[in-house]
Amino acid sequence: MTRLLAVLIAALVLVPATRAEEPKGAPASAPATGVATATIPVKGMHCGSCVGTVTAALQKVQGVKSVEVDLEKAQAVVVFDRSKASVKKLVKTIDATGYHAGEPSVN
Repeated sequence: MTRLLAVLIAALVLVPATRAEEPKGAPASAPATGVATATIPVKGMHCGSCVGTVTAALQKVQGVKSVEVDLEKAQAVVVFDRSKASVKKLVKTIDATGYHAGEPSVN
């Protein structure tokens, strides 16, 4: 219940009221898109529900393109637009769910 409350609070604090859409017709391989991939260790996950909680929270962050949370590897791989999101924000989002984000690596 505490984690659910933390997720709801994080959603209210971190998610803007509206979300900008990607412009249609923008080239998919534009070199200046600022898209990055962060691999973030996540400690404290024990089941599929934990994975779902972390996934749902990260998907709500503006600028996040995709999220893959792996229970066995205890990590989240997040593809995001650097102009709309930051690694720091992703880490804070994970921590707000009640789990602990480790030191991220960014490609």
